[in-house]
Amino acid sequence: MATLAINNETDNPRACQVLEETWQVVAPYTLGDINGILNVLLCDRETMTVLNGQYRQKVYATDVLSFQYYTPEELATLASSHEDIGDIALCIPVIEGNAVSHGVSFEEELSFMLIHGILHILGYDHEISEEQAQHMRELELDLLDRLSQSRRCKHNG
Repeated sequence: MATLAINNETDNPRACQVLEETWQVVAPYTLGDINGILNVLLCDRETMTVLNGQYRQKVYATDVLSFQYYTPEELATLASSHEDIGDIALCIPVIEGNAVSHGVSFEEELSFMLIHGILHILGYDHEISEEQAQHMRELELDLLDRLSQSRRCKHNG
């Protein structure tokens, strides 16, 4: 199974715990038997603005950027667990703001952004068509539901 490598460049230690908890629940459903390392950067607005400008020619901080290294077919055949399978950058201040505006907790919004990023790594793209966007959204909601159930079980157990 793939592993998660987190580089936290922020002053939010809770974010790492949330990502690890999310990963444990969603990785088996999304990445399955795929080997490799998924790198996640937790960054500030300035870093995300630079990344977004450099890779998408959009000069503002966004919530999540995903960098896919392999096609879905190539991912399925990776033999080494030491290969980087992709990078995800998460902008903590933007995610905190989005949580407030969406009326959800920071933990819920951060989990959603990780799930969103993982699906991009797997080749899903909501910008291609409305059909792809709908399918991606359904997967996100299913994974969030699984995560919510897992959290309830841990809390009640």
